[in-house]
Amino acid sequence: MTNHQSNQLAILREVFGELEVHDDLVVLPRYPVPTEVWNQSEVAVCFRLPAEPAVAPYGFWVLPMLIPCSDVLPTDHYQCAQAPLGGNQEWGFFSWSPDGWTVSDNILTFARSFAERLAQR
Repeated sequence: MTNHQSNQLAILREVFGELEVHDDLVVLPRYPVPTEVWNQSEVAVCFRLPAEPAVAPYGFWVLPMLIPCSDVLPTDHYQCAQAPLGGNQEWGFFSWSPDGWTVSDNILTFARSFAERLAQR
């Protein structure tokens, strides 16, 4: 793990407290989800922790896989053929990156942006 990754994990722990780390994957086990949009009130969220500040994070997985209340999956949400942490669990994947990412942003900016994406229909 790089110094940058260690620093980013410390920032995440300050805000989210409980989290799991698997190499460069971070799992936030209890992320709130808007029930007016999705079939769950919270999910586990998994994402890659970039090794360096110049690398923008991209995409995130959710468990259980979310089903929209409208029963129509958005085009940027996919059922994963391969779970990020292995095993037989059905994770969903969102193709997502926050607008205007700069090197001055940190992984907390990215983790908080999941709420923005999950609020979209």
